[in-house]
Amino acid sequence: VDDGGTDDDDTDDDFDDDDDVVDNDDDQQDYEIGTLVYKKFHDGWWLGTIVSYDDGQYTVQWADDTTDTYDGDSDEFDQMVQDAAGIPSDMIDTPLYAIGTPVYKEFEDGWYRGTVESYHQLMYTVLWEDGTKSNYVPGDEMDDIVDAASAASTLSFQQGQSGGMSTAAILFLSIFLLILAAVFATFRVHRARQRKTMTAQEVKELDLEENNDLNLQQEEEEQDGIHKGVLS
Repeated sequence: VDDGGTDDDDTDDDFDDDDDVVDNDDDQQDYEIGTLVYKKFHDGWWLGTIVSYDDGQYTVQWADDTTDTYDGDSDEFDQMVQDAAGIPSDMIDTPLYAIGTPVYKEFEDGWYRGTVESYHQLMYTVLWEDGTKSNYVPGDEMDDIVDAASAASTLSFQQGQSGGMSTAAILFLSIFLLILAAVFATFRVHRARQRKTMTAQEVKELDLEENNDLNLQQEEEEQDGIHKGVLS
């Protein structure tokens, strides 16, 4: 009887061992550590990496070093892995905006300038002029702050060239100066022609006066000759 009891206990242990094997099969890790995942949050798409796995739960570290845990059996997590697999490798490694690209953004206390300081796994780190940093994923918000910096730079250049005038004022002033230059040019041409005409008249009058003087002198000489002949 004792031997039979012992056999029953061994049999139960065998069944327990079999149950553990089945449980281990159900707890299979489908994705390796280091696998990329891609998920859309309220501020855009974020790229992450699986950093650990425990009891069916994957821990994902995002580009900003924060972590989240996901159920490995969920359709959501499978989709995250599939979305990451569809990203071209050159897009992950090569940023759209190079390091040093200027950015410009309005915060609660005003507008701030900054530059792209780094890029890693689809994550831009921006260094602002007050020394603070912000992270941005590729998307509309990142595009907007880059475009704002470009527009601000263009406006500053125009203001520097025009002393702070608006574009409309610059255009009006340019047209006015062109008209004024044309008027002055016309006036100068007219004055030049007038001077030339006046000079010619003066020369003609001078020649006439000289001819009159010469004729008068000849008449006087002739009269003197006649008087001398009479006296002789």
